Amino acid sequence: MLFPSTSLALVICLLALFSSVRSEEMKAPVQRILCIGDSITQADPETYSWRYFLWKDSLNRNAAVDFVGPFTENEGGNPDWPKHQGKAFDQDHAARWGWTANKVADHLPGWLEKLDADVALIHLGTNDLLLGQGARSTLKDLDEIIRILRKDNPRIRILIAQIIPSASSRDFRPFIEGLEQQAPKWSTAASPVELVDCFNGFDVDEWTYDGLHPLWKGEEFIAQRFASVLWPKEEKDPKPLEPMPKELPQKDPEKRDLQKQELEKTNPEP
Repeated sequence: MLFPSTSLALVICLLALFSSVRSEEMKAPVQRILCIGDSITQADPETYSWRYFLWKDSLNRNAAVDFVGPFTENEGGNPDWPKHQGKAFDQDHAARWGWTANKVADHLPGWLEKLDADVALIHLGTNDLLLGQGARSTLKDLDEIIRILRKDNPRIRILIAQIIPSASSRDFRPFIEGLEQQAPKWSTAASPVELVDCFNGFDVDEWTYDGLHPLWKGEEFIAQRFASVLWPKEEKDPKPLEPMPKELPQKDPEKRDLQKQELEKTNPEP
């Protein structure tokens, strides 16, 4: 026979155990993130890519994420990515050096046959515009990418970058403004499309090594912009568009090494 006090203690213990089990079950599921892009997203053996800095941010936020994609290599080989919190960088991605949005759209269905994604992070359009393709045509290619992503996952969340500027004479502004007009039309309740402003505030002179490809500070900037939309803390009014750089800055061969030394100071080996 159980006395009332004993019965009450047993009930409390059972409730606590049930609550603990339910808490584990209710933890946020892992978000599978697919980074789609060109050389700016893939990076090379001497740059980490903005994907690395976004991955670090996810660990700092205790966000449950899994980067997915058909590739693990940077163009020409991988750098020695520092571990963070004792973990190795999750290298998976879907970015190819020199590719345009329409070429990505051609290959995307095959990639998606072998992976599942909950969120797509897209930085595309740079090569299209630099090769002389118009904003309207590039937007049409992005529309096709969105259609393909939704065919694979009707509830996928899609973040599209207003791409970083370049020192080329090509004006990215019509594409940037076109994205602002199209995003609300693309977005649905089930599969939202959100813009990530990587254009405003990006310092082409200081944060690229050739007027196009970002150094570490540029990669950190892109990652921070994606993170602010992926894990929003507060809403901010959009900044006005900045003027396009008119001249290609002189490539400084020492700039990459100086930023690498600075990065290594702030990211020591564990």
